[in-house]
Amino acid sequence: QAVDHFDRFNISLHGITPAMVADAPRWRDLLPRLVDYIADDIVVTHNAGFDVGVIRSACAAENVAWPTLRFVCSLVMARKALRLPSYRLPFVVDALGLQMGDHHDALADSRAVVDITCALARRQGANSVEALAESLGMCVGRMSAGLYEGSVVKRHEPGGEGFGVACGRLIRPELNPAADPDGHLYGRTAAF
Repeated sequence: QAVDHFDRFNISLHGITPAMVADAPRWRDLLPRLVDYIADDIVVTHNAGFDVGVIRSACAAENVAWPTLRFVCSLVMARKALRLPSYRLPFVVDALGLQMGDHHDALADSRAVVDITCALARRQGANSVEALAESLGMCVGRMSAGLYEGSVVKRHEPGGEGFGVACGRLIRPELNPAADPDGHLYGRTAAF
């Protein structure tokens, strides 16, 4: 399926139609301006795995290198800081006593992420995005040409909770002695 394809379901979510972006700059032309605007700041997004994946896919579609970015996921932050039945953006906003515009409107969602980040920083006594991530036991994610490290919870010491991820590297588990050494995935690390 072409990257420029507009799915009706997606249009119903965000309201962006092909006609609205027909004269918009291509990703390859817009990306340098975005990177200059971000500079050394940390990008905060709700569900960074998805959003950063979109950036990587857009770069692949346009045959341009991934930009150098640092990012933090407000979804992961909310999961660490709050106990909620759902961590979708409107639920987190409501749980923190905040107000939100139309969900899936880019500006409303962006403002909600800023408000969530500020509210969590106040709760954690953090004075920066990096300090907030650290207070929640998270890594600041980063990407650059050919490198991707997610904004995830740090590995905890034995006996603690954790994903088996240390910031910047996967922890290689011991090989299963019953595994087939001729198997395609034998001795490899697969991340989903």
